[in-house]
Amino acid sequence: MKSKIYHLIITAIIFFLATSCEQFESIDQFRSLKVGEEIKNFIGITENGIDVVPKKLTGRFIVYFINDKQPAFCFDQECGRIANSVIHNGGHIISASDLKLAKLFDIKLISSTPWTFDASLIVIINAHGKIVEIYTNAKKSDVKKVVARYLNRKNN
Repeated sequence: MKSKIYHLIITAIIFFLATSCEQFESIDQFRSLKVGEEIKNFIGITENGIDVVPKKLTGRFIVYFINDKQPAFCFDQECGRIANSVIHNGGHIISASDLKLAKLFDIKLISSTPWTFDASLIVIINAHGKIVEIYTNAKKSDVKKVVARYLNRKNN
């Protein structure tokens, strides 16, 4: 009898964990952001003092990763390992938890203690400045997968 109860409890826990973990999701629109439209330009300065002007960047694409767990603002190698697959494939990455950049992507601050956004996004912009991919519920570990998906779709 006890083994059946333990089995039932373990099954319930596994089911709960499997259904409660949010997966990143590809969408065509997130609030005011729409696939096919241009992103507003901005000028940013990273924590290491690098000036970043996305409209002046050359490359195949730009990945924006907006997440409240990221540094305030980082560019390419400053972003750590998540930048490797992006740079290797001819792109750039801008990652931020900066409120001004979050607002540019229509993400709202829901708590300042701790700093918490109402969403996390990965947005891919092509070489012409157009939004080509939007992903919600994004985590740092999703960046490499999203870049691979984008490149696969682009090459097919």
